[in-house]
Amino acid sequence: MLRDILFRPYISTKFLTLPCIIFIEIFQQILFRKLLSFYVQSSLHVGLAVVSLMAITHLEFDLTLGFPLVFFVFCSTVLTYNFIKYATAAPSFFYVIGWRQKSIRALSYFCGFVCFLCCFYLPAPTLWVAIGLGVISFLYVFPLTSKIQSFRHVKYLKIIIVAVVWSSTAAVLPLVTFQLTLTWCHLRFWCVFFFWTLATMVPFEIRDIKWDDPSMRTLPHSIGIRGAKVVGFFSILCVFFIELWYHKWTWSSMIGTGLVCLVTLCVLYASKPKQSRYYAAFWVEALPVLWVLVKWIERELRF
Repeated sequence: MLRDILFRPYISTKFLTLPCIIFIEIFQQILFRKLLSFYVQSSLHVGLAVVSLMAITHLEFDLTLGFPLVFFVFCSTVLTYNFIKYATAAPSFFYVIGWRQKSIRALSYFCGFVCFLCCFYLPAPTLWVAIGLGVISFLYVFPLTSKIQSFRHVKYLKIIIVAVVWSSTAAVLPLVTFQLTLTWCHLRFWCVFFFWTLATMVPFEIRDIKWDDPSMRTLPHSIGIRGAKVVGFFSILCVFFIELWYHKWTWSSMIGTGLVCLVTLCVLYASKPKQSRYYAAFWVEALPVLWVLVKWIERELRF
């Protein structure tokens, strides 16, 4: 009797606590999934990827990473991608239905405001280059005239335009901001980003093969999934050997770049039309983050 009295509070507390723990766990998982979904769908992850590539340029040429340029590139990337994804798919980007679309629209407006503020802290050449890239991005989805298609619907041009804009944003904007004279070394680095972006676009092209209009003539539509992967493999090999040539065929200097290239090759090989929800949108898009971390670790160990 005494034993039942002593242990009854413990038993009742245990059985009351267990449902609470289960409820909290379920709530945390649901909240995490919703936050992750918003993080990916609102293009915040894409912005982080572009900023990571730009940070690699700063590490490569020993430049100081300035906050105005970082915020400008991040926010302009988020704004541009959201505009391309939602303004072209919806009747109007200014009148949307649903809390998620409204939240993404509000985030885009905020990013546009931050971009405007950053313009006062950036030199004029940087802004001119950014305007040029913005015009290319606009023409990517909107035709110049009724007779001329947008760049997105020109055969074989979609992946090239994306690679040019990404590589120019990551490699050219920092150099122009610091008023450096462009040399062959800088062109070499631009080519590295260009080929790497081509390769990492392939998983997205394979994923979207069911939704892309065949008239767009994307790589999977033109040469098949296997052919698109071959293009990706060739692009990664170009990245590796350009870097190897720049480092005067010193294999010990290629450990970090080789690791990133190997991971990217594995990602390319595993790409297929039926992907998990976040395979391309999160994991492939996170490769620039891996690259900048590897570069930073290499630099710290070198010193």
